[in-house]
Formats: sequence, C-alpha cells, structure tokens
Amino acid sequence: LFPVTVDPGTAADPTAPEYLAAALKAVKEDLARVPDNGVSYGALRHLAQVAFDAPAPQVLFNYLGRFDAGTSADWQLARTTGQLGEKRDPRMRLPRALEFNAIAEPAADGAYELVTAVSWPEGVFTDADITTLGTYYREALTGLAALEHGGHSPSDFRPLTLTQDDVDALDGPALRDILPLTPLQEGLYFHSVYDDEATGRYVEQQLLTLEGEVDPARLAAAATRLLTLHPNLAARFVALADGRVVCVLESGAEAPFTTLDRPGITDDEIHELAERDRRAGFDLAAGPLMRYTLIRAGAGRHVLVQTVHHIVADGWSVPPMLRTLLAEYHAPGSGYARGGFPDHARRLAARDDEASDRVWAGELAGLAGPSLIAEGHTPSEHFADVAVTADTDVDAAARSAGVPLSVAVHSAWALTLGGILHSDDVVFGSTVSGRDADVPGIEDMVGLFINTVPLRARWTATTTARELLASVRAHQSAVLPHQHVSLARIARRAGTGALFDTLVVFDVAADVHALSRPGDTLVVTDIVNEGSPHYPLTLVVERTPEGAARFNLIFDAELLRETDVRGILNTFTRNLTGLLTRPDTPVDDLAPGGAGRAEPVAPTTLSALFDAAARRAPAATAVT
Repeated sequence: LFPVTVDPGTAADPTAPEYLAAALKAVKEDLARVPDNGVSYGALRHLAQVAFDAPAPQVLFNYLGRFDAGTSADWQLARTTGQLGEKRDPRMRLPRALEFNAIAEPAADGAYELVTAVSWPEGVFTDADITTLGTYYREALTGLAALEHGGHSPSDFRPLTLTQDDVDALDGPALRDILPLTPLQEGLYFHSVYDDEATGRYVEQQLLTLEGEVDPARLAAAATRLLTLHPNLAARFVALADGRVVCVLESGAEAPFTTLDRPGITDDEIHELAERDRRAGFDLAAGPLMRYTLIRAGAGRHVLVQTVHHIVADGWSVPPMLRTLLAEYHAPGSGYARGGFPDHARRLAARDDEASDRVWAGELAGLAGPSLIAEGHTPSEHFADVAVTADTDVDAAARSAGVPLSVAVHSAWALTLGGILHSDDVVFGSTVSGRDADVPGIEDMVGLFINTVPLRARWTATTTARELLASVRAHQSAVLPHQHVSLARIARRAGTGALFDTLVVFDVAADVHALSRPGDTLVVTDIVNEGSPHYPLTLVVERTPEGAARFNLIFDAELLRETDVRGILNTFTRNLTGLLTRPDTPVDDLAPGGAGRAEPVAPTTLSALFDAAARRAPAATAVT
C-alpha cells in the first residue's frame, strides 16, 4: 500500500466525454509520477529515520487484477460466485473510513466483469450514502469505458518531459512513439535546418546494381515493409512549442518509390541523376526520410537508388536494411519487427552526463587550441578522393605490435596531422559505432547509433612508437563508456568552438555476396556508396573484396590540391608502417620532414573558376 494524490480536475458536467478524457489522463499522470510504482514506500515509511506527519489516507482503492482459473480439465472455478476478491470478517476493525476492492471476474458469457466490494465502518456512512456513491462510481466507469478517443499522455513517452498540449499536437491513430534525439541527431538536425548550404550534405545514397527479373510493384511493397519493420526509418522531426525537437514515429508510412524507364542511360548519367536526387534533400518535419528510385536502363539492366538522410540511419544500418528489403521482396511478410533504436534513444537521454563531462574535461585538459587545417572555411560541394591499398598486411602487423588496427590508424593520423600543423598535441574526430552496449542483436539494429568524438594525441621528441600507441589506446579506453556525449557539449565545456576539422572513419561496407540467399531471383551484384563529407579532410578505412585494408582520403577540392592530398596519404601510410614495425623509434623520426603543410588553393575569381571547370569538363551541365 502507498498513498497517492490525484486531481481529476473539475467540470460543470462531470459526465461530459471531454471532461472524462481529460480526467483520465490527469489521474494517469498522477499515478505515473509515483516513484517505483509505490514499491519503495513501505521501506521508506517505516525504516527511514525521518518524521512522517502527513495525514493517513481515509480511502483505500485496491484493484486486484483479472482472475482466470485457467483451462485445467481436473477442476473449474464456479463462475460468478462472488467469493473472489476482498473478504473480511464483519467483526474486524477497518483501518480506513472507506475501502474499494475491485477485481475482474469471468462472467457467465466468457467475458469479464468488474466486481467492486465497498467496505465502511458502521456509523460512518449510511446505506443510502454508499448507494449514492456506488451509483456515481458506476456512472463514471461507464462513461470512461464509452470514450471513443482516449489518446496518449506525457508519461507514455518517458524520459521526455512533455506537456499534454505537446502530446495532443502530435497525437493521432498512427502515433507509435515520441523519442528524444540522440546527441548526433541534434547536431544533424541543427545543421540540416539552419544551414542553407547543407541541403544534401547529410544525405547518403547506395546505388545497387540488380541482376534478375525486377517487379517494381513488389519491390516498392518491400520498401514500405522495411519502414514497417523499422519504424524509425519513417521518422519525422518536429519542433515543440518550447523549441525542443523530438523524433515522431508513426505507423502506416509508405516508402516513396519512383520507377524511371531510361533505356540506354549511361553510368555517368545514372550518377548525375542520383546526385541531383541526393542534393534535393528532405523535409525533416514530413518524413519518411528515405526514398527509392528504380532505373530501368534496358537490356535487363536495373539500378536501385536508395537515398537516406543520415539522421535516421548510419552506415552500419545499410547491410541489415538491404537484407530486409531483399527478404521482403522474395517472401513478403517473412520479416518481423526489430526494436532497439527507440530503447537506445531513451537510454541515452536518461544517462547522467556529469561523469562523462569530467572524463572529457580531463582528456582535453591543457589543450592549447583546436587542430584546424582550414580555419574559417565553409565546406563546398566539390569533394574528391585519393586512395591507396596497403601493400603489407597491416592487420598482421597490428597483431604483432599488440594493438588493434584502430589504435594504429588513429596514432598514424595523429602524427600526420601533427606534421601538417607543426604540432605535437593534436585533436581530430573519430567516428564510433555506438554499438558497444551489451544489447543482444545491436550489431543488426537499424538507426543512427554512431557518434563523432574527439581523439587527442600528444607526444614529445623522445616518445617512441610503442609509447604513442599505448597512450592512444589508453585514451580510447578511458573515453569508451562516454562516447555517447555530443560533440557540441564536449567542445562547449572545453571552452572552444570547433575542436577539429579532420575525421577518421572505419567504414562498414555491405558484402554483396552476403545479401543473397540460395534460390533468390533478384540479387545485388554491386553497391556504390555516395555522400558528402562535412570536413575538408576525412580518412576512411575500407576493405577491398579480398579483405585488405584500403585507405581513402576524401578532401574538399576547393580547398586542397590532389597532389598535396596524395602527399598527406603517403605520409600517413609511412607513419602507420613505422609505428607497427619500429616500436622503439622516436615518432618524430618515422616520417622525416613531416607531412608538410597542405597549402590552400590560391585565391581566384568566380569567372576564372567557371572557365577552368569548363575546360576540365566541356560537356558537363553548366547550371541545374
């Protein structure tokens, strides 16, 4: 037993459906605010050394639940006996002025009926009083049961703090959930909505080459089924009255699906078409934030373009998304709903970040300033890349050195960045999977689990390769439980604006062979990933089909020259090899001369840039 205060409100007509609906939600919220559903009250009341001077409740309400005798063949409960629920010897003293004990009993017709026993001490109430009270009670229950539209209330969406007006503005038959944004979602939302230049910057694409007979209607239905199984893919992001943004999940969303008949279309034309679609972006308040375009190129050639806003899915999500899409195409309805992301978002929102703030403050203490190669530069839409495949087995070398490849790559990039900036104390971005929680199946969940966090590395003239690897590994271990914190929060508490403008990413590419199953009539033979980086320099660690490490350096072509970027990549690979094969060598000796500074492109005029672009690609479209 525990005390509770409820306030259903007042109304001129307490039987009005509008009042009953509001009263129902108000009482529901009052009960939801009781800590631990009242379980802890007894221990706190009788064992805590505190004075308790509140008046004892005079009314007890006890709902005993639904009673079912089961289906045993040996015996059956005689129905409507009236012997279930609270029974008391009339000579027993009642500790309260009024008690309601309710239970749902099986009725003769197989349904259930609510039976309530009302008890009161003799002399406190008359029989007429109880009859009147019982009539009110029955009328209120009848009115509540007759409500056609109940609706949600704020406690349905914890840990979000919402008002009933917030909920009513979003409520409807399709509403499934309202979620807080994850730290990275907050950042992506801000840049997507308030940065006019970022329309397609956070939109990712997969261009899938299909082999086999394609049924467009069936494929469109499979795409919609994907949204049903993973409703967070159909999310929309809505600003509340107080300016906070929430993620709204609703049922019944259909995947936008367009079929284009373009016989003879070339690969370049397909990429141009897909790029225009990517740059078109999405309306985050509308949803779904993904769409499909099927291009029928003739002669049995098909390309499916999957366009997804990064705010609803990360790169780790692509393989399970494609597996689900193909499975639903071949066997409609064979999939089952997979949860995970809503619980992940709520778990992050419920965390206490004070301990994380202390860890990040300690890791960044004494940092002289940000590590920027292009301070003040606005990202352009013209990115290029250079890549190199490791000519040695870096995985084996990392094992021999006793460190994960991730530690070696981050250490090598730190040295490379230090050479560019002429610094021995650098910080850069590291994309983490966000899937390290001990949750079954988290590696196959769909959503935005990743986050970008700072990685700081520092060394001296005498620091050896072994020591740098150990320090970077120690840093990663220290921040591992705190990688959920938003980059904006970390930077703000570090007292800086942007901490870095280079990034290291370990890519998780979809294995096309793993997407097909025996007997499939439609298979994916190739996948091309397209996107627009946020930073002027991003190192992506990929895998070749043979499993070798491949290092792809994506750069802003309006800021950096390709020759400079190739030099940076060569320096990185030398640093990586040196760190893993020369453990006792001072790190300053691993890449003599350093990386050199990547000089920005010389200032020029718009007309000169236009002329240069025309000379490079005279057949390209000038204006779209």
